[in-house]
Amino acid sequence: MPDTIPLVRDSAFPRPHHRGLTTLQVKLGYRRNRTGVPCYFNAGPQRTEGLTL
Repeated sequence: MPDTIPLVRDSAFPRPHHRGLTTLQVKLGYRRNRTGVPCYFNAGPQRTEGLTL
């Protein structure tokens, strides 16, 4: 990823501050309890694929 700091260094834009990882989301299959139009991997309640434990 290109370094963007030089592009905003001389502007009023505040410097980015990284606070660390706060959330980790793991998707173990395509089955979801909701269906949404913007879903990028066609998940939904009708899907049956998943990780068996």
